[in-house]
Amino acid sequence: MVHYDENDPSDWPTLLAHKVLVRMAVAVSASEAIFFAANGGIAALNAICHLRPGDTDLRKRKMAAQAFRDIVAPCVAQNKDGAIEITQPQNSDDYPQFCLVHLLKNKQGQIHAVVAMITRCKDLSVARQQLIAMTSSFS
Repeated sequence: MVHYDENDPSDWPTLLAHKVLVRMAVAVSASEAIFFAANGGIAALNAICHLRPGDTDLRKRKMAAQAFRDIVAPCVAQNKDGAIEITQPQNSDDYPQFCLVHLLKNKQGQIHAVVAMITRCKDLSVARQQLIAMTSSFS
């Protein structure tokens, strides 16, 4: 759940993050997504917006945000987007879950934000295609 006041300029970064995150999540049918501000690298990733289904308690949300931090850390360290397989399906009818990670950079190439979302894909090749679709929905 995202709380913001559209009339309060100090809430506009959260509003913008929410709109970007929703647009990208819809593009790849994500089941969960998060938007981090990245002022200062991996250690300073600050969750601005977290989309998660259901009425999850704060403890579980914090655990999920930390799991996202752990997943995106290699992408931030290597300064590149990524599609990371995170789970294998429990049965043969499901596809594996991937975390799609997109780094939002300024003109100098510095990372200012990180978007990550969970989606199911047939394989890594399809996950990479989804990553392209996700980032294309932002531009």
